[in-house]
Amino acid sequence: AGTGTTPVVIPTATRAAAAPPPADTSGDKCQWVSNSPADNSVLKRNASYDANIVVKNSGTTTWTTAYALRFFGGERMGIPSDYYVQHEVKPGENYSFVFTITMPDSTGKKEALMVVQNAEGRTMCWINLPIEVANE
Repeated sequence: AGTGTTPVVIPTATRAAAAPPPADTSGDKCQWVSNSPADNSVLKRNASYDANIVVKNSGTTTWTTAYALRFFGGERMGIPSDYYVQHEVKPGENYSFVFTITMPDSTGKKEALMVVQNAEGRTMCWINLPIEVANE
């Protein structure tokens, strides 16, 4: 019975892990290309900066204006909750999410975590933005 249970549990876990991108959205993929400010930049507290998150449509489907970059966790820094793609992005094309971020009042190492999600709200890729906030 023990060996019969293990094969059942593993495929179930595999199916659960594969469930977020079902067959009709399995072509939805993205890949981080770059971000500005660069990782581990030292930025002044309370100051605002232009952020540019560049991702590549590494899947086989065209992204529509229902796809979005979303703040997921960590230090908020003014990152939008839902920042929708402004035009179609074909497979192989890059897309830039440009918005203003504001550093917190507290200093030290901070990190924001964002996701790019498809029209169904399924995460295609994760983007982290580690920053160091300094007095000057």
